[in-house]
This record gives sequence, C-alpha cells and structure tokens, in this order.
Amino acid sequence: MTQHKRLERVEATFNQAVLDYFVRQYRNGDDNQQSD
Repeated sequence: MTQHKRLERVEATFNQAVLDYFVRQYRNGDDNQQSD
C-alpha cells in the first residue's frame, strides 16, 4: 500500500514537471512570435 502511494506521488510530480516544461516551451514560442 505504501509503495502504491509513493508511486502516485512520483507520478504527480512527473506530471507537474511535464506540464511545467510544456508551458515554458509554449511561452518561449509565444515570445519568439512577438519579436517583430
């Protein structure tokens, strides 16, 4: 049971990191488009 709980926490952290990464990439792309 504890193992499953730890796996859930790792998965949540991973999902948050991935979301963070995509948001950063999206904002970077947005900045590049507004450079004119």
